[in-house]
Amino acid sequence: MIGVLLAATVYLAGFSLGYYGWQQQSVSYDLFAKLVWLLMVPATAVGGFAWLIMSNRLEYTVREDIRCYIAEREAAGGFMWCFGPLFEMLSLEDFTVKRLLQQSSEEPDKMDPEDYARSLFAMRQSLQQDDSRVISTDTATQVFNNLMNRGGTVTTV
Repeated sequence: MIGVLLAATVYLAGFSLGYYGWQQQSVSYDLFAKLVWLLMVPATAVGGFAWLIMSNRLEYTVREDIRCYIAEREAAGGFMWCFGPLFEMLSLEDFTVKRLLQQSSEEPDKMDPEDYARSLFAMRQSLQQDDSRVISTDTATQVFNNLMNRGGTVTTV
């Protein structure tokens, strides 16, 4: 809404100046008609720029709330790294997952919320598929041992 209001303000200011110049006969009618149409371009650009700034500022607060939640969840030695064997077994091991697993154990406050959510969603989707994918006993044991070595408490969402 701020972008629309700012665009309208810029357009009305230019239109008012052009109209005043036309009334004072320092601007011809043809020039005033062209000016009315040409003012739409900078007004739209200013409005779009204001909208981008405002939308990014609103997104930042939501992103920071999620980042704080992840940092709290991953505190005390991390949590996501415990599921590393499961990520490997499901063939979800890519550069992003490797980086997240490393950050989970070392610096959880620097984890990207979008990558974190995308990786966990991919693991969940892979586990819910009906292609008879069975988790091996070794993988389940490794995940269980990782969870127990984390601090003895298994937290759930």
